[in-house]
Amino acid sequence: MAVLTDRVSSRLSLVFKTGEDAQGMPILKRKAYSRINPAAADEAVYEIATALASLQTLPLYGVERIDTNSVEEI
Repeated sequence: MAVLTDRVSSRLSLVFKTGEDAQGMPILKRKAYSRINPAAADEAVYEIATALASLQTLPLYGVERIDTNSVEEI
């Protein structure tokens, strides 16, 4: 059985560190952006993420790209 996958949508999530809890674990806050072009290269998405993060006051902790794929049997 062969399966074909196709990326149908993408979202970008910027993760910011707002502080630390009593155990020293980071407290995180996410800012999500939808309608990212699914065909965009990972490098381009990361460049946009760092540009957006530079406009924020909190330090950037991480960048997440969330993709939705369709899967079908061919």
